[in-house]
Amino acid sequence: MLPPFSRNDKSYVPSKGRFLMTRSWDLIWTVAIIFLINRYPLYLYQQDFTLVSDGFLHRLPSVTPTEWAIRIYLTLIGKGEPYLALRAGHSLVSIVAVIGGDLPERYPPLFGSIKEAYRVRRFYVSFWHHLIRKAFTSHSSFVVNDVLRVPRRTETSRYMVLAFTFLMSAGMHVFVAPNVPLRCSAWPQLRYYFSIAGAIILEDTVTFAYRRFTRKSVAAQLKQDSESTKAETVEAEVTSLDKPPNDLKRRNGMISRTEVEAKTPTTTAPEARNKTSSTLFRALGYVWVAAFEVWSTSKFLYLTQQCLAR
Repeated sequence: MLPPFSRNDKSYVPSKGRFLMTRSWDLIWTVAIIFLINRYPLYLYQQDFTLVSDGFLHRLPSVTPTEWAIRIYLTLIGKGEPYLALRAGHSLVSIVAVIGGDLPERYPPLFGSIKEAYRVRRFYVSFWHHLIRKAFTSHSSFVVNDVLRVPRRTETSRYMVLAFTFLMSAGMHVFVAPNVPLRCSAWPQLRYYFSIAGAIILEDTVTFAYRRFTRKSVAAQLKQDSESTKAETVEAEVTSLDKPPNDLKRRNGMISRTEVEAKTPTTTAPEARNKTSSTLFRALGYVWVAAFEVWSTSKFLYLTQQCLAR
């Protein structure tokens, strides 16, 4: 299933004129960037890959600025070029089809919003293209649930389907890799796609642990707030015995509107904390996804180039 035209209104479909204008702009800027990438490439040599020591994470303190630049460049190109090419092709086909009389609703966006890519899972589920996702998950589900008889809607089934889906994706990319022999394509591809599955499992584990911890913390805070509220209520009731009621004070001009409004809550602290926490975790999520993609994508490309140089 492809993403909707609008995240806020799932049923929204643009008019024919607006659709053609939007897709024409998509075609222009994607083709322009593809042209600039090919017109001004970063020239790399074999020694840029062969002279680099194995591993990356354990070498972080000693990684040179040149290697950092190459890895980030390779990641941007490795993800950017397929994104740009697919989006440009999709825009061109949809423009031709709608001009020819087809309906705009038959050509929803191929990619979701990059704003949703604050987790690796969401990067591939909510942002990345869905051209083959349904086909892969359906076949993986058949293998896991129908052939291996793993019960559906269980954690075991969920992660086995995930693993088989990325295994199929790796296999497809092995055989369609241009000008790359099988010996230099198989292992890097398998390692890359299984690292994505591993990152998703890690995310789910951390998220589960965090939610379990915060659930206990929230329950304890609510209990404490409840006890505090009860104590304040009792104190207020005792104090009110020595004071005239508000309606009587109001009639006698002893209480002002400002005082009444000051006692009326306008916002709650938990809501403010939740909003701040959500923004913070999204920001950390974007950093995590970017770091993972730089590591996994550049690792895959380094392994491939080192194999080709042998």
